[in-house]
Amino acid sequence: MPRRSILTARQRATLFDLPTDEATLLHHYTLADDDIEHIRTRRQARNRLGFALQLCAFRYPGRLLIPGEIIPLEVSRFYGATYVERPAWQELLQLICSWEWCGHMYGLSIRHIAAGLDEVRDTRG
Repeated sequence: MPRRSILTARQRATLFDLPTDEATLLHHYTLADDDIEHIRTRRQARNRLGFALQLCAFRYPGRLLIPGEIIPLEVSRFYGATYVERPAWQELLQLICSWEWCGHMYGLSIRHIAAGLDEVRDTRG
């Protein structure tokens, strides 16, 4: 028998899409100090960003990221503005660009992340 769809595409998007508004990002995607410590001490530099995104997506909207999924630009900008210190933005961008698997595994758009990091660099001087 063919699968029946209970939810419409709009309802499914409301339930499962990653947040894009600032209020929801601040509420659900702000990492606690112990989260940041866990990410820094137990993850290698090449997968910290991906792990942090997986952690937040698992908390809200309550699912894991799937391979090939595109991370919204707003989420990239939020992480660039919140967790990337001024001297580290270039290192992070180089790291992301050097690890080709990151884009394939998490569907991250290097251009989106770079735009968020450039925006942080411009605002912080």
